[in-house]
Amino acid sequence: MKPSEQDLRRYQDNFLREQDGIALYRALAKAEKDPARAEIFEKLAKAEERHAARWARLLRNNQAPVPVYTPGWRILLLGWLSRRFGTQHLLPVVTGLESRDQDVYRGQVEARGIPAEERGHMRALRALQRRGQD
Repeated sequence: MKPSEQDLRRYQDNFLREQDGIALYRALAKAEKDPARAEIFEKLAKAEERHAARWARLLRNNQAPVPVYTPGWRILLLGWLSRRFGTQHLLPVVTGLESRDQDVYRGQVEARGIPAEERGHMRALRALQRRGQD
């Protein structure tokens, strides 16, 4: 069954949401001074790349345009804040964004597996928060 126009718009929104995640995690990895923590952010960015690739593939397979991504002001601001104040201070915000993403995907049959991965991201971020508080 061919996806509806509404489904295709949702795929585009999902693609852009994942692109936000990629940009944010790459900014955090770049700002992080601890190489082990930077590697965790880079792994999270790679997971978001896999998610974005899924949405791009669904769009291409249905002859729908894949949106061009430009980071919005929130992502740019979070990147700047991470460079200015360190990544540790932003982890609660980033964890909240992951929680929101998990909720967005709930009930989307095409997103099978992504909510579980987003929960894994939240666990990794919470572990980083706890480590930073020690």
